[in-house]
Amino acid sequence: MGDPAVSEILQKLWPKPLDLTNLRRFFIREGDIVLFHSTKRRKVVRHFFLFNDRLLITKKKSDKAKYSHWVKSDIILFRKDVDVENMRTASHNHEFRLHLPNKMTYILFARTEEEKDIWVEDISKAIRGIHEDDRTRRKREEKEKEDKKREEQKEKKEKEQKEKEKEQKE
Repeated sequence: MGDPAVSEILQKLWPKPLDLTNLRRFFIREGDIVLFHSTKRRKVVRHFFLFNDRLLITKKKSDKAKYSHWVKSDIILFRKDVDVENMRTASHNHEFRLHLPNKMTYILFARTEEEKDIWVEDISKAIRGIHEDDRTRRKREEKEKEDKKREEQKEKKEKEQKEKEKEQKE
């Protein structure tokens, strides 16, 4: 079974993105980002849904509408020709850019510098395919905990053995 959050999000969207409920796909974050709309030559607020390998850019609709988010862009992130750029020296506050194939670039603005850094890091991880789902992270953390416990037990036994040898010499 896939990530239940993905199925929940799918219920809000129109048109329905193809293959969103892929078993390997899991939800990372969502939030409002300001996007510079090049054809309208102005900034617009869009709601972003980030998954481990995909980014949906949506326009919020009325809460009373059957589908609360209209999908404007569906971007496959886990590709070599996609990049995210943190615009630290930009004249505009909290700017970052998403570069796509065919020289298309989204100019984006977060509310805060901290929020921008989180989005840039998470999108970058999705592009590189290195996000962990909760189940994988829990398994890794449990294994690390078990390894640490084994190491501590080994060190304790070695210490006890050395003390025993020392006592026998005396």
